[in-house]
Amino acid sequence: MTQAYRCYLLDEDHHIAAVEVIECHDDGDAKRRAEEILAAQPVFSGAELWDRDRRVDVHSSTEPPSAD
Repeated sequence: MTQAYRCYLLDEDHHIAAVEVIECHDDGDAKRRAEEILAAQPVFSGAELWDRDRRVDVHSSTEPPSAD
């Protein structure tokens, strides 16, 4: 079963510039997908990943991906 996560793409001021809803099996899968989305869209400087009201991960395009 999958669940919907929200991937907020951030501009250089760390403000939300776009959002994508992604369906993933778990947090790890969602983190990998958010990193792929961010890597494919270099205009954004980072991403926040949310599962409803729980922040799952924050990723900056200037730092290496997490090892999770």
